[in-house]
Amino acid sequence: MMSNESPFFISSPQNAKYKIWESLLTNKGRKKEGLFLLSGEKVLADFIDEDVSSRYPIKSVLVPKNFSADKLAALKTKWGLESPNLYFTLDSLLFKELDTAGTDFPLFVCERTKDNSVDQLKTPSGLELVLPLTDPANMGALCRTALSFGVKTVILTPGACDPFHPKALRASSGGTLKLNFIYLSSNDFKPNHDDFGLDLDGTNIHNFEWPQNLRLWLGEEGQGLKHAFLPKNKIYIPIKGMESLNATVAGSIAIFSHSASHRKD
Repeated sequence: MMSNESPFFISSPQNAKYKIWESLLTNKGRKKEGLFLLSGEKVLADFIDEDVSSRYPIKSVLVPKNFSADKLAALKTKWGLESPNLYFTLDSLLFKELDTAGTDFPLFVCERTKDNSVDQLKTPSGLELVLPLTDPANMGALCRTALSFGVKTVILTPGACDPFHPKALRASSGGTLKLNFIYLSSNDFKPNHDDFGLDLDGTNIHNFEWPQNLRLWLGEEGQGLKHAFLPKNKIYIPIKGMESLNATVAGSIAIFSHSASHRKD
């Protein structure tokens, strides 16, 4: 049955384009479609101003039904996205479903880069992180810290959450889009002499002499580093009153410690 719906105004959840966008709320959908959703007025502005959009092309702009026409016209000029074919207005309920952060502001649908594999791992340059984090908010927050202190490469172990998850993007304030991600597809990758792990059985971080170039392995909260992923070189952060730190907090302390040890006055 043919729909009478305008191609630029979408009110049905059965619309083919909407079903694709809705699938981007899941890891499976993002991987299948090669797309992700980006939200937040400042995040979108930075995405355009810092030319991150050249790495992740904008395929569509989704607009809530009651969004000001004048404000949208001003945004089109500011963003440099004048083509009317990019814009789709969504019924309020449909837009709310995609706008998981409740911004009531247009969303970008962006093309994600092809996943980098373990074959692209080289000798570490500066500090690189190896993360098993399964919580997207933790992933985003730690990536934000990493980027703030010069980390460029993040390696994700099997089972780690998708850094393009809306919560990860929001927690990182879009910072995950500026990092280079490499995905481990199996447990066959083993740490080497350039690899260090945060673990209780290690050198006190206060006495540790950080190499300039290394990979730092973080354990998942509650279980630490799995045996197969346990580097021989280990560092621990001494604490009192608690058994362990949140993985994001521990990682942030280590990132700052490395940065401070190599700062140039």
